[in-house]
Amino acid sequence: KGRLDHATSKAEGYNPLCGDEIAVEVEP
Repeated sequence: KGRLDHATSKAEGYNPLCGDEIAVEVEP
């Protein structure tokens, strides 16, 4: 989950808990 949290923080800037799904979309 560390990768998703980081991706969200850099891409959207949301919290790791709230941006978990967003991180998945930004990763690919």
